[in-house]
Amino acid sequence: MPWTLIWTDEATKDLEKLEKQEAKRVYNKVIYAHEAGLLLLEKVKNQAFFKYRVGKYRVFVEKNSSQQALFVFAIQHRKNAYKNL
Repeated sequence: MPWTLIWTDEATKDLEKLEKQEAKRVYNKVIYAHEAGLLLLEKVKNQAFFKYRVGKYRVFVEKNSSQQALFVFAIQHRKNAYKNL
């Protein structure tokens, strides 16, 4: 059974705040990474979630094995991404 990709409301709002071209790039990269498999996920040190690196942005993802779902819960610029964790 393939993993389902679910965007939270917060992640959608973060995506809408980006410039149109950047938002499209981030969205396409997340979709590509999802289709390529979980190999592109990197574990965030000392945290229970993962990240995708998309240029100067970090897309934070929570993995739920029981539901076989990936929850995209935040998209932040790399300079501020780790301060709010």
